[in-house]
Amino acid sequence: MEIVLHRHTSSVAIACIDHGAGVPTESLGKLFDTFYRTDKARTDVTKGSGLGLAIAKQIITTLVGTIVAAETPGGGLTITITLPIAKEEAK
Repeated sequence: MEIVLHRHTSSVAIACIDHGAGVPTESLGKLFDTFYRTDKARTDVTKGSGLGLAIAKQIITTLVGTIVAAETPGGGLTITITLPIAKEEAK
């Protein structure tokens, strides 16, 4: 796993890049749905409940950010979180 940080003018992006088996393309848009798990994980509850990414999305959205999933070039999954940079208050 790689973690890459990019600072932009008014935001910061954190990409978590995995080079594993990845996720089927048709599942990418559903990964952040509550209780959604890919087909193989649905039969084994020890592999997750399907809540983690849904909770992460709610937290990040509350912070006025975004979270997206994409295929990693060459195989795997990349989750990118973008959050606004807080402005310093004048003292």
